[in-house]
Formats: sequence, C-alpha cells, structure tokens
Amino acid sequence: MNCGAIGKEALGHDWGTWAVTVNPSCVSEGVETRTCRRPGCTQVETRSIPRLEHDFSGPTCTSPSVCSTCNVSGVPALGHNYGSWKTLSEGSCTEPGTLIRYCQNAGCNASETKSTTALGHSLSGYWEDVSTAGICEKYIIYCSRCSYSYTYMYDYSHNFTNDQDTVCNDCGYRCNHNFENK
Repeated sequence: MNCGAIGKEALGHDWGTWAVTVNPSCVSEGVETRTCRRPGCTQVETRSIPRLEHDFSGPTCTSPSVCSTCNVSGVPALGHNYGSWKTLSEGSCTEPGTLIRYCQNAGCNASETKSTTALGHSLSGYWEDVSTAGICEKYIIYCSRCSYSYTYMYDYSHNFTNDQDTVCNDCGYRCNHNFENK
C-alpha cells in the first residue's frame, strides 16, 4: 500500500514505537508490535523478543536446580557428600557403639549414623583360695574392660565329711552326685 500517498509519490509508513504484546519467558519468545500512525493505514509490524534465560536456584543434596520462573528442572540433585566417620559413643563389652558422619556440601546439615559391633569381653583368669584352710580353690574368669566375672571351675581337692556329703566343708561347693572316694 502506498501509505499516505499524495499524488503519485508514496510517503512511506510512519511507524510508532515498539510495544510488547507478549512478554518473553524462559520457555518462549516474546512479541512486540508497532503500527503505522498515518491516518487510514492499518499496517502492523511484529518482531520477536528473544527468550529469557532460566533463573535456576540450587541444586541441593536432595533437590535438583529449579527455574524460579517456569519450575523446569536443571542440574540434578547433588547427593550427599559425607565426610569420615567419627565416634559418637564408645561401644562396651556388651553394647554396640555409634559412629556419625556429616554431609560436607555447603548449606547441608544432614548426618547419618551406624552402630559398631560390641567389643566383647577381654577375658583372663586366675586361681583364688576359697577357704581359710587353703585346700579349695576356684578359677575366676574376669573381663579386663568391665566388671563381668564368673567362676569357671573349682579344683577337686574338696574337703567332704564322708562319701554321702555333697557340700565341701572348706568352700561350700555343692556336688550333684555322691562320692565313692574323696
């Protein structure tokens, strides 16, 4: 069209300023338009506005980076980066201990724990007199880490009154059977 033509010569369009008609986003381009200001001309010109970059935040150990505009995921979750195990509580002979380690990633305060195996008793033994006469002895087993102990065995030099007696006169040891000989 010969916009604003006077006689034979066309004047050309008198474009107005560009106006955004569709805002750009990180998902799609935008559109801006301008129209000719000459009376009677309805010519419109359009052009695209480049798409915006995503505005990612993150990622964290458990969440991927996410665009704050369109919620699309970017970089996958980092996963935890645990440091070395440290002792939280010592184990004992009969109870397990606890170890702990912490995530080393910035801003993360995650931790995990695991149990250690109970240490078990560290057993030793000794003979102990159990009577004032020094005839009877018992072998004591004890743990060097805790107060656990038990009598493992008695020697067989017990002092019984007769063959029918089942209790030693020196130490009080009880026999479950009758003796033919001492």
